[in-house]
Amino acid sequence: VWYSSCVDLVLSRFVRKEYAPYGIDGLRVTRVTRIHNRQLRNLFEEALESQVNTTNGGYKRSLEYLFYGEHPRLPGELARVMEDGFRPAVEYAPSHLNAAVPLSNSVGLCDLPRLRAA
Repeated sequence: VWYSSCVDLVLSRFVRKEYAPYGIDGLRVTRVTRIHNRQLRNLFEEALESQVNTTNGGYKRSLEYLFYGEHPRLPGELARVMEDGFRPAVEYAPSHLNAAVPLSNSVGLCDLPRLRAA
């Protein structure tokens, strides 16, 4: 069930038109890796609780899944994020995107910088 949900999410957020200039007209998910990082999960939950009333379980329906793609100017960043979390936004300023962490609900916005750099 978990695998299918991930595949459905990725496929629903793929926009064929964004990839057409690269000759890509579809997406096939061949593998999904689930990462368990209890420390990062606890930090996320604490931050969420400070922003949202979590006593009512209905808040979970309002959460959005966002994608992060490794920027070509930050090789190895994806692995670092999985282990340590995101850096403070100002640390991203010298490399790209004016001190912002690029998260999106679009596969293309997170993946196309990699394709453009190839």
